[in-house]
Amino acid sequence: MVPQVLAQRWGAGYEIYNSRPYSNAGRAAEVVARECGDGCTVVGDWGGVVESVAAHLDGRKIFYVNRDEYGTYATYVADRVEVTWPNAERAVRQFADAVLVTSILGAPAPPSFELVAEFGGSTAGLEDFAVYRLRDGG
Repeated sequence: MVPQVLAQRWGAGYEIYNSRPYSNAGRAAEVVARECGDGCTVVGDWGGVVESVAAHLDGRKIFYVNRDEYGTYATYVADRVEVTWPNAERAVRQFADAVLVTSILGAPAPPSFELVAEFGGSTAGLEDFAVYRLRDGG
C-alpha cells in the first residue's frame, strides 16, 4: 500500500488529480448564469451529465434533449430522444431565448450554433462542457 500512497502524492496521481479539475460544471454554470438570465431557457444535451451544471445553478430547471422534458436531476427514461446536433437544434429553437450546454455532442457544431465558452481537460471526460447559442438568436 505504501507505493500506492507515494504514487498518489508524488507520482501520476498528483498530475491527474491536482493539476486538472475533476469537473468543469462550475465553470460552465458561471457562463450559463451570465449568458442566460431571466426568461432564458437552459437546454442540456444529456440528463445524466448536465445535472452537474444544474447543481451549480441552484437546481435551475434545464430542458434535456435526451428526455424531451425539463428536469433538475437524473432520471431513467426508457424512450429517450437520440442526442444529435439536429435534435439539439430543434430543442433550442422551441424557446425564444436559450443556450445549449453540451458534453456529449462533439465538435464541430453546425454553423447555426455559435460557441460561447468551452471547458476541457477535466479528469472526468464527461465533465467537459461547451456552451452554445444559435447564431440567429433562436
